[in-house]
Amino acid sequence: MPGNPGWGRSARLPLAFVVVSLLALVIIPPILWWRMEALRDEIASVAEPARDRVDEIQFQLAREVSAARGYLLTRDSAFVAQIEQAHAAQERGIAELRPLVAKLGPRAEEHLEDLRAEERRWYDLTARLIAGRITPEEYVGRLPVQQALFEDALGAASRLGRIIGDSVAERRARIRRIGTVSTAVMVLLALAALLSTYFVARLGGQLQAHSRQLARRADEEHGLRELARSLASTVEIEEMLQRIADGALVTGQAIGAHVERIYFQDQELEVAATSGRGSPPVGTRIPYPGSLAQDVIERRAPELIPDILKENRPISRFLAETCARCSALILPLISQDEALGALVLMRHADGPPWSPDEIERTQVLADLATVALRRALTLQTLQRHTAELEESERRFRLMVEAVRDYGIFMLDPAGHIASWNTGAERIMGYRAAEVQGKHFSTFYTDEDRARGWPDEELVRASRSGRLEDQGWRVRKDGSRFWADTVLTAIRGEN
Repeated sequence: MPGNPGWGRSARLPLAFVVVSLLALVIIPPILWWRMEALRDEIASVAEPARDRVDEIQFQLAREVSAARGYLLTRDSAFVAQIEQAHAAQERGIAELRPLVAKLGPRAEEHLEDLRAEERRWYDLTARLIAGRITPEEYVGRLPVQQALFEDALGAASRLGRIIGDSVAERRARIRRIGTVSTAVMVLLALAALLSTYFVARLGGQLQAHSRQLARRADEEHGLRELARSLASTVEIEEMLQRIADGALVTGQAIGAHVERIYFQDQELEVAATSGRGSPPVGTRIPYPGSLAQDVIERRAPELIPDILKENRPISRFLAETCARCSALILPLISQDEALGALVLMRHADGPPWSPDEIERTQVLADLATVALRRALTLQTLQRHTAELEESERRFRLMVEAVRDYGIFMLDPAGHIASWNTGAERIMGYRAAEVQGKHFSTFYTDEDRARGWPDEELVRASRSGRLEDQGWRVRKDGSRFWADTVLTAIRGEN
């Protein structure tokens, strides 16, 4: 009874239980959610950017090595600019890493300093080569040491990457533990609330639903991060495209997904990878003008098609049998204003429509795919150009070495000998090791050197591009012979 003091006392405990349960329901879940979001933010704003910087530093190291080799092969000053650009990019990357790794702990800072030290050791000799303090031949003689220093720098970057990866894994484990605790706490509180009032039970149910949504979002975000790491470790275009299609199928909860690549020279789209069912066969080509891919690329935004066959587009006839009543979500793949293709996901038209959250998550996947695909295409182009350069240099060297009746050798701009062929060795009597780095005036008579004729020839050849001369030259044994000489200026792009 209300007037009964015993009733009042007996009611206090249930009332206190209800109040405590309600307060706990209001306070505890947001705290856990806030902590999980804080950990996710640490991963997104600290660990992931740090790993991206490490990947960029590794790429710039490889680019610097490639440019250094190109410079040794061609003496082209354009490669010097590439070396300096790559080194500057590494310096920026390390500077940007410092505030990030400071948040990841002392181990990460120590490995960053190791990376900085190894990178400086590698670059020191290259900088001396660029500055002219050592000759290319001296640099070539130290290539084994440079290779070891380069591998040490890459190793330091890899170790730092592993430390960052461990930090990400530890934070994800904490997120999972907090998620587990959050679910358990909310279930217990919901049960307690059910014993008190229907309102508390209803509130507990809402919190449980919210918890499931958070857990699902966490799983989806984890899947996207796993896909990003998988794409970052892949350089083969075909494998990368297949992983993109597989990831889109899962992330978009679609029945089918495929990637379309653009071939502007043919004005065509090609189905490059498929996953699930309902997609056209790999290798299918359709005209690019008038396609759905062209629409989304020009608008730079995804497009949702309720019934793809009603659009009467070039792709429609290929889908007539495989996915007759399908809706489609088409997302553009654009990198720095360069259109790479489109990502297409399909569902049955009478199935659940795509929600805004699903479209947003799928757009994140498309952005990841674009970055990874651009990186793979860049690496592929770099590898192809490097191979072409090496093959061209090899053929030229073989051609020059095969000439025995003519002395052919290259001078640097100051007149020092940079290369020496078999014909020059036979005519002049010097082996390549004896003459590399010497001034070409060594082959002129004392009279010609006294009047500065060798330097004058260099000036004239540089000015006009070519100089022909006849005169006495001196062999290694001191004997003279009458020589026909042609000096040709070889210029780079600059």
